[in-house]
Amino acid sequence: MSARLITIFGATGAQGGGLARNILARNKADYRVRAVTGKPSGDAARELAQLGAEVAVADLDDLPSVQDVMRGAHGVYCVTNFWEHRSPERELKQADTLAEAASR
Repeated sequence: MSARLITIFGATGAQGGGLARNILARNKADYRVRAVTGKPSGDAARELAQLGAEVAVADLDDLPSVQDVMRGAHGVYCVTNFWEHRSPERELKQADTLAEAASR
């Protein structure tokens, strides 16, 4: 059986990053990690890549890009980043985008 893919949004942040590093450290034979970030050239993304993650980019305001990074995933961890834009309305729209992409 091949390793199952887990797509993790916010993988370079505190919540998603902790999850990504834990999966990469414990379950390499069972799970692969697709680390979704808006900053693929940042230090945290490079660190995850060195640990074995596939680093991917998605824009939470763009449904097709979110669908692309979810494609083929066995499971998805979703998180928004309110502090990036400080807009409750935008955060809710982004959450809707994540939910819509996951339901397809």
